Amino acid sequence: MMPLLHNYVTVDTDMLLSNPKHLEVIYSMCKKVLTIDAGEDAQFHAAKLLEVIILQCRGRGIDQCIPLFVEAVLERLMRGLNPQPITTHFINQWMNDTEFFLGLHDRKMCIIGLSVLIELPSRPAVLEGVAAQIVPSILLLFLGLKHLYASRLVNKPDLLAHAWAQEEDQNGEKRWAWTEQGRR
Repeated sequence: MMPLLHNYVTVDTDMLLSNPKHLEVIYSMCKKVLTIDAGEDAQFHAAKLLEVIILQCRGRGIDQCIPLFVEAVLERLMRGLNPQPITTHFINQWMNDTEFFLGLHDRKMCIIGLSVLIELPSRPAVLEGVAAQIVPSILLLFLGLKHLYASRLVNKPDLLAHAWAQEEDQNGEKRWAWTEQGRR
């Protein structure tokens, strides 16, 4: 069922968002799967679907739903692990694990999340304890992205066939232009 719902969210996002009931039904289904003992596979797919909705629809009228989505997933993750409040545990764990976000998507999502934390008008109390770690963590993630992009260019010579070259325009002023095979 996950591929079908994934396609619905990504291919026909406008239809999904045209009626709030559609999103409510998907959320209810995911919450139920995350709440009952449906097995790890089903729970993984439910959490992944909520992530896809956030990525696909953020800024399109669902932003007020994001805390509900995150809470549903965190409640599942916290079940039986730690008596700390979810927010406190999550943010502390996030700060401790920043260096382990290795993929392109993971790093980008982490940077976005940390940036949102910085922008919050009313911040959770736990942020006071980790405030000094946020900017260094973001810088570490950006450095990792830089290295990741550089390694992808080195490993894909066809991408290196395109190059930025400096050229002069009609007025004799120098400017940078994208060129094929390094020539314009």
